[in-house]
Amino acid sequence: MNIHELYADETPIAYIFEIENISNVNSGDLELTVNWDEEDFTFNGGDQIFDDNLNRWVPGKEFSNIRPGQKGEIRLTLLLFRFLH
Repeated sequence: MNIHELYADETPIAYIFEIENISNVNSGDLELTVNWDEEDFTFNGGDQIFDDNLNRWVPGKEFSNIRPGQKGEIRLTLLLFRFLH
């Protein structure tokens, strides 16, 4: 755990979410989004895609044909506003 997360001092914290294709075929086109409790965290920067249903930009990324054994990454920077329990 990052000490800034423990004390919630509003320091931007970078997160990397890895997506790995563990199958034996290409993934095809993917559109992945990341959601969280917005009372505790706020988006500060990173990968975004446009969500047609919400009609706004959301944290996430589009991937095209991740081959078996390969990884993709979604990079986000979040601010924490509350103490974690």
